[in-house]
Amino acid sequence: MHQERYSGKCAGLNGVGNTLPMMLGSLDKAILDFERTWWCQPGAKDKAIEFSLGLTSAAYYERLRRLIALSSALEYDPLTVKRVHRMLDTPVEREVAI
Repeated sequence: MHQERYSGKCAGLNGVGNTLPMMLGSLDKAILDFERTWWCQPGAKDKAIEFSLGLTSAAYYERLRRLIALSSALEYDPLTVKRVHRMLDTPVEREVAI
């Protein structure tokens, strides 16, 4: 499903999967491409994830967390990988019930 939505960015891959640990597959690249530009799409992010990539938001975020640890992901899209790293390193403010 993701290749139809991201055909321009994945067209040269010919469905090659992630066969080596350090190589990005077409879905991996589509996830990074999506994370770079998701706010350009209308509607909620979780719906856009499902529509564009065919993944649940839980599966998307699990795979994204694994992706940002790969040097090949950093080489493919350094700005997005670094942004996601910063977001994960930032503590979330929580309200304390008094």
